[in-house]
Amino acid sequence: MDKKKNSHKYLGNSWPEVRTAPDPELIIWGNLGVSRCEQFGRSFLVFILQTAVTIASFLLILYVIQYQDNKNKEIWTSDSCGNHMITNSKAREYLLQKDKIKDVWCYCKQEFNI
Repeated sequence: MDKKKNSHKYLGNSWPEVRTAPDPELIIWGNLGVSRCEQFGRSFLVFILQTAVTIASFLLILYVIQYQDNKNKEIWTSDSCGNHMITNSKAREYLLQKDKIKDVWCYCKQEFNI
């Protein structure tokens, strides 16, 4: 008798499982009408764009480093320093002066044989 009395409360042949609803602030309401396939497509597109930007940035950094190296090789050669010797204290003093950076390079060259 009990079964007939409660039969209208069953879904199919089982009692429905009741769970607590998620907090409305945690729901992304804009995604309610978007299928899983569309979500995957968007996520994949964002991944491809991020990867492209990362690779482009990395290549740009490599290009700038190579460009700086080539410019430094053109400007400062072994002949640029001449025969004058630069002391450690003078090199430290020159570090603060932008127009004396070549002399700092000469100091490093004579000290470290670069």
